[in-house]
Amino acid sequence: MTPFFGIDNRLVLAALLFGLLSASALLVQKKQWPDIISGVIKTITGFVILIAGGRLLLYSLDWFGRLFRSAFKVEGVIMNTDAMAALAINRFALETVLILIFGTFVNLLLAKYTRFKYIFLTGHHTLYMACTLAAVLTSSGAKLAVTVAVGSIVLGLAMVFSPAIIHPFTRRLTGSDDIALGYYGAVSSLLAAWLGKVCGNRSKPAQNYRLPSIAFFRDSNNAVTLTMLLLFLAVSLSAGGSAWEASDSDRMNAVLFAAIQAIIFAAGVYIVFAGIRMLINDLAPAVQRLAARFIPGGKSAVDSPTFFPFAANAVMLGFVSSLVAGLLLMPLLPAFGMSVIIPGIAAHLFSGATAGIYGNLTGGVRGAVLGGAANGILTTLLPAVLLLLAGSLGFQHIIFSDGDIGVVGLIVLLLVRWMM
Repeated sequence: MTPFFGIDNRLVLAALLFGLLSASALLVQKKQWPDIISGVIKTITGFVILIAGGRLLLYSLDWFGRLFRSAFKVEGVIMNTDAMAALAINRFALETVLILIFGTFVNLLLAKYTRFKYIFLTGHHTLYMACTLAAVLTSSGAKLAVTVAVGSIVLGLAMVFSPAIIHPFTRRLTGSDDIALGYYGAVSSLLAAWLGKVCGNRSKPAQNYRLPSIAFFRDSNNAVTLTMLLLFLAVSLSAGGSAWEASDSDRMNAVLFAAIQAIIFAAGVYIVFAGIRMLINDLAPAVQRLAARFIPGGKSAVDSPTFFPFAANAVMLGFVSSLVAGLLLMPLLPAFGMSVIIPGIAAHLFSGATAGIYGNLTGGVRGAVLGGAANGILTTLLPAVLLLLAGSLGFQHIIFSDGDIGVVGLIVLLLVRWMM
């Protein structure tokens, strides 16, 4: 039996490194020793919670994969970046934490010594990109040193260039140069802004129309639970009774089985996100303090919901059109030898809404709809192509949902293959 309930030496080392990162971050903030000790304990606890949540997700995803294959004779992959990060941490924890640490320093160095003054403060997205880079590089056969070196440089570059490419439009949106978009959906948002400019009508902004609220779905737990309930119902009923026998002697009603599995998956994601927040809670304030002290003119790059109030109706339009585009594209993928990328409501909400905001900025209602749809296509195709080229990346039935992560993942994969 593997020691510590499956937590091997590499995971223990990764947990200690995260604890050291937390202690360093708290020292930068000039915290007292009791606060530092408390922060380290919370960080390591968050790491263990993240590992536990990932293993709960594995149970539910294993059932989903079996049911989907039985029902449709193809592989189904769920779009959920939180779950993907948890499974990646379980397999590539050491690589991920090292890429996260050194990549953050690369971000600060680039902001200090180049004209790209963006300080990426959305810690969970930094973790998601680090996880993806660790998975792509390791799965390509790169050694630990190469994985960490290449991953750190690429992460640091992504942390400045992602806010930079969309910032001219962010400045127009907010009327200020003080904050930037720190969300790995900049490629989709840039495409949305271009489509709005070319095909939209700026004189008819989304703000002029009354649209229903999506407050229910903005709670990610609600969105994930509803998504997985619908998915498990569809695959359970399509697969037939024999596929979802709980054991050789015990069978369960398909609807009840689907509901239980959906709740298990949603609980896993909830646990994972709680672990992620504990894991990186001290990082962003420390980075912000360092930037304020050593990087004059630094711009804070913050998460996408910060910008939702600037165009609330465009949030709705972008979300719905992104989700519809992802659903329409889903059945076409097997014809090209790709896995079926199953849309997640939470995934399309945040990336589609952000694209909708930027599409609305340049092209009104039409721009918001076209931008959201473009995001849905991009965030479905990019992971499908990456999986086609790279395989499962070390974890089954789950994949990321953000355009920048897909673009960076493909570039790194092709670069590594060319070098090796």
